[in-house]
Amino acid sequence: MLTVVLSCDGRDKVHQTSQEVLKNNKLYESFSQKVVYIPEHYLETKNDTILSNGFQVKLKSYTNMRESFLKKSIKNHLLLKNYYRDIETTILIKKNEQNIVSTNINKDFFMNSNKEFHRILKDKILQGVWLNQYASIITNTVVLEVQFMEPETKNYVYYRVSFDQNGGMFINDNVEEKFS
Repeated sequence: MLTVVLSCDGRDKVHQTSQEVLKNNKLYESFSQKVVYIPEHYLETKNDTILSNGFQVKLKSYTNMRESFLKKSIKNHLLLKNYYRDIETTILIKKNEQNIVSTNINKDFFMNSNKEFHRILKDKILQGVWLNQYASIITNTVVLEVQFMEPETKNYVYYRVSFDQNGGMFINDNVEEKFS
């Protein structure tokens, strides 16, 4: 009578690295990278402002969940993939109850207005758009402040977008200008 006893005590794996074990079990990729979306969830804010100069400004800012900007880095043999999502803002501007502007402010808005913006903004994400009420009243226009950020460096670029009562648009990168 012949008895065969097989034993599997894992001695064959004792000389394998953790990476080799993960690769053999087709798990390496899931443990060798970390994927993060920033912001992780959809965010939305709405502002409706009536100015004393007759302008009514509606802003709806929200996270663009369809598009993102990828920044890769390696830390401790781990591939970090950070996907940064832009904020977009839909604006509606009325003057004395008449619609004068209805548009979306996003990175494409700037790039389509001037080709130079493509070079400046390609590695940045739109962080926010807000109404500068004081400047709007002083200049009798609608003045929006726009902030772009380069992810992970926290370098910011600011623009001022103004709309006149006829819907004409002006973009100014000299945001040091004071209204006093």
